[in-house]
Amino acid sequence: VKTGAADENREIGNEFRASPRLGYRFGRPLRFEVFGTYRFKRFQNTERNQTIRYLGASMRWQPWSWGRWELSYRYEDSESLDPGYAYIQPRAEIGYELFVGRRTRVILELGYRPRRYTKELVETPDGEVLREDERWIPSALWAHLLRWGQELRIEYEYQARSSNDPEEEFDAHRVELSLRWPLVR
Repeated sequence: VKTGAADENREIGNEFRASPRLGYRFGRPLRFEVFGTYRFKRFQNTERNQTIRYLGASMRWQPWSWGRWELSYRYEDSESLDPGYAYIQPRAEIGYELFVGRRTRVILELGYRPRRYTKELVETPDGEVLREDERWIPSALWAHLLRWGQELRIEYEYQARSSNDPEEEFDAHRVELSLRWPLVR
């Protein structure tokens, strides 16, 4: 439960989330997990209120000690009175994590997120149609564990969104340098 938290558009709201997960490990190298979430967000502007449900599955495969693959898929459904927040979005991600020595790891990931809006219409040469977006999100992360449990991280992410609404297309780059310091070890 979050109270007074800001969302991705910096609007203050309240959120409730329930996320059950069930995992099963086939020996050491292979792990499957299924998960679901029911989440609702409430804002001062009640048209912006949102109910989100998703169901997904992931698989982690570590055939050797110096790397592992991860594959995940989830189907997300969002309901809202505001057309910009009512959508259906399947998403797929694949990632590879390479352990370089005892303290360093490199993670490469690729995500694909098509989104079909259920209420938002856009004008095209063929007339008004429901808005559809596609996002490709490749990323790379280098992380190094320091002396007292801190982790130095450098991450690069690129997002490319195409849409049948030309005003919503974009390319974005994000570079992040962070130092994570655990409070409890």
